[in-house]
Amino acid sequence: MRTLFALALTLLSALANAQFNVDLDKNKGTKEGSFRRDLLWHSESAYVAEPRTGNVSLLSDSRYTFARRWEASTRLGTDYFMPKIAAKRLLWQKKNWYLAGKMSLGTGKPGLELAKRQGWSSVVDSTENVPLALELGHELIVSRSFTSDPNCTNGTEWLTLTASVALFAGIDISDEANEMDQIDQHFLANRGSTLANGGVFFRLKLWADYLANSWIVLHGGPLFYAGSFDRHVAVELVAEAEAFIKPWMSIKVGMFLSAANYLGTDGKFGILPLADFTYYFGRHNSDRRSKLFDPRWKIDR
Repeated sequence: MRTLFALALTLLSALANAQFNVDLDKNKGTKEGSFRRDLLWHSESAYVAEPRTGNVSLLSDSRYTFARRWEASTRLGTDYFMPKIAAKRLLWQKKNWYLAGKMSLGTGKPGLELAKRQGWSSVVDSTENVPLALELGHELIVSRSFTSDPNCTNGTEWLTLTASVALFAGIDISDEANEMDQIDQHFLANRGSTLANGGVFFRLKLWADYLANSWIVLHGGPLFYAGSFDRHVAVELVAEAEAFIKPWMSIKVGMFLSAANYLGTDGKFGILPLADFTYYFGRHNSDRRSKLFDPRWKIDR
């Protein structure tokens, strides 16, 4: 596995070198040397991009800034099973500090009905009635960015650190109260308490976005859960590597790791791979120079 991963990185590096290894010094002090800050800032952070900019992803958050300080997001690849929409509001910003609030609304009923029809008993038993539960969530997010210039005038942002606390509550709006059994799957057992039932859980998140080199950004961090699901505590770890094959296009690989002593699951650990494609659109310039991509490319899609 390590050999295949190293080979993949070597091939991607060879592809990108021809595109991104350019002389950036000639563009110093000009708008040509600017970059889109949302390429570094993940949707998990408190940052909100400029209006009428965003990205479309398959499995990660697709985002659009529809008004000043307001960003809407959803996950297109999972909306068929668990439709969910979120709105993030940038509440406060001072120098490299950001504070935001994020509200969300979702339900797991379509996916649970599909699992029932397909006979996936580890998710939902065929004899159970799937309730219509709405998940309401609110997250308070604080982020801090670090630049290569201690005066924060025109230095490159190379690292962002984020911490957040969130509360998610499920409201069963079915005609009859009908609580489902807990889902016997990692990544679903804790979330199912709100997406399928009238449960509740808290989440503490620590997150980092790191500009590894001129074309790769690393994202990830641990997430801690506590709530009404059986055994009450769970830990997840997210790790992503995003490679920009074009200034407006990236591919992402990563993994999700779950560690929890859920009641009913076969083991205490679960792992889920991630592969994604992201297209960035809209014009978004910054007064801070970056080597994230060749500045000769114009972002005006």
